Amino acid sequence: MKLKKNILLLTIFSLIAIACGGAGASPVIAVQKGTTNYDKAVELVGEENVVAYDTFDFAVQAVISGDAVAALLDETAGLGYMGANSEDVKLVGEDLTSELLGFAFPDGSPLVDVINQGLAAMTESGKLTEINSAYFNPDFTLDYDGIAEDVGDASEANGTGPCSEATISTGSNGLPDLGGCNMIIAVENAYIPFNYIDLADGKAKGWDYDVFNELFNKITQHLLIREDKSKFRLFYDKEINENEELIFQAQVYNENYELDNKEDVSLFLTNSNKKEFKFLFDRLDDKYFLDIGSLESDKYSVYAKVDKRNYEKYGQLTVRPIQIEALSTVADHQFLYNLSNMTGGKSYSPLEFSSLTNYINTNQNKSSLTTIEDKLKQLIDFEWILLILLILISSEWFVRKYNGLT
Repeated sequence: MKLKKNILLLTIFSLIAIACGGAGASPVIAVQKGTTNYDKAVELVGEENVVAYDTFDFAVQAVISGDAVAALLDETAGLGYMGANSEDVKLVGEDLTSELLGFAFPDGSPLVDVINQGLAAMTESGKLTEINSAYFNPDFTLDYDGIAEDVGDASEANGTGPCSEATISTGSNGLPDLGGCNMIIAVENAYIPFNYIDLADGKAKGWDYDVFNELFNKITQHLLIREDKSKFRLFYDKEINENEELIFQAQVYNENYELDNKEDVSLFLTNSNKKEFKFLFDRLDDKYFLDIGSLESDKYSVYAKVDKRNYEKYGQLTVRPIQIEALSTVADHQFLYNLSNMTGGKSYSPLEFSSLTNYINTNQNKSSLTTIEDKLKQLIDFEWILLILLILISSEWFVRKYNGLT
């Protein structure tokens, strides 16, 4: 990103007063210490005519109080002052220079590649342009009177501690594995519109915060997909009852693994008789949703595809028949009570068992119960019958032998 340098001056009345301040008076330019603005001011008017302050806010106040002719600062910061102090200061002159902003890492840091991947994803999705538009425009009116002086402390961060280059390893997907450590980002919290604490709600805000929040969302997406790199995902219950609603959900990802629902997603169900049912998913936020309702009990083959892309998913679905007896396994006491009354009987709860026995004993219409028990025994269990059979068989054999019969 490029930053432009502008000169922030007082109103015309103040300029005239300064111009009349004395012959040969040297112009004093106010800047912030340790910035490229300081270097540019020295180049323009010489070091002896430059006064450096700790913050941009002090530099601007020097102009307003008459201690400096102008303040040299970034255009975006100047727009912030203009929005809230349009009657006191204004931006004048052409852009003096433009510079690129970047994130500083130690030489050879493994985080550079993953940060670049996240920035590329933000650029492609248009999110970076959206964030830029929110802060770098004349409608951004927050000034330094609207931010808190307490800038916080990095030691308040939670987790296992800050990441060090020595503890960062490379994961199986080629991306850095932080091992649960904190990636701490250092900001000033006093540089509008990049980083500041808003007095209105006490929250840290600014371009830096929005960019890094979105950036780490993109990085997280990359880390989460290292096991599943599918760009088309289909979710549904593989087994349901025929009285239950069948709901399908789907997700489609672009090349940067961002959710993308621009294309239509179709679903085809085929039952055991080869009859095909076609459905079209509805779009829900950045995902897909489809409520089919209930289906007849059967086994179905599932096929889903993303139109205009070579993304497909196959699966199976079983719709079980309803088991009416299993719909409710809890006794319906009211139904039993009504049934007993309809048939001239009575209903008793388990706690009224003694009343039940009294009713049976005193009921004049009771009928006797006869129990018949049949017992079956093997023939071998009757010894005397076996003895008679042996005698008869032996007698027959003796008579045949005695008479010479065979």
